[in-house]
Amino acid sequence: MSLSKHVIKEDDFNTIIDPETKKEVPIESAVGKQVIKNYLTCLKEGPESNNIVSTKMFYNNKPTINIKGKCKGCGKNVYSNEERVKKMGDYYHDRCLATNTMQITNTQNMGMTKGQCGGCGKPVFSTQERVNLGGVYYHEKCELKKPVEPRITTTNIVNKTQNMGSIKGKCGGCHHEVYSTQPRVNKSGVYYHEKCYTK
Repeated sequence: MSLSKHVIKEDDFNTIIDPETKKEVPIESAVGKQVIKNYLTCLKEGPESNNIVSTKMFYNNKPTINIKGKCKGCGKNVYSNEERVKKMGDYYHDRCLATNTMQITNTQNMGMTKGQCGGCGKPVFSTQERVNLGGVYYHEKCELKKPVEPRITTTNIVNKTQNMGSIKGKCGGCHHEVYSTQPRVNKSGVYYHEKCYTK
């Protein structure tokens, strides 16, 4: 079969063999272009030419991973191959910044803190339904769960006082009476209910 009858198609030359590594590489890739340059240099200057460039450098292109800094969200290292954000000179993992922003936004949406709930102990915010009883804030739902205290009568007071023993003094913590039958602490002449002193 003569060469004149053989039709060469453009698609026949999409790849080229790299003689140094014996790998088939795309002609349009960086290594493919270097192989062609090396072939041409070899034809012009000979196989011992100093202008032939090794193609091995094209196969060692592993990206270098380094530490960018400490994440202000979680305190762990932020690496160069991770999704990250630099904000006001500080690095954040993308996920940590999203969480941090959400927490700040949630707190801002809740308003200012009015105090600790006397029922559940969690913060009571100005935007929440709340009740103030004797200077102590309660979430409305927590206040509703409080047990209803029995109505105080003279008989109840007498019976209760007899069962509690004698009054030792006013508690330095809650300012209610401290009875002789209650666990208590005397600090510099001031009585405290044990639970009030440990607070």
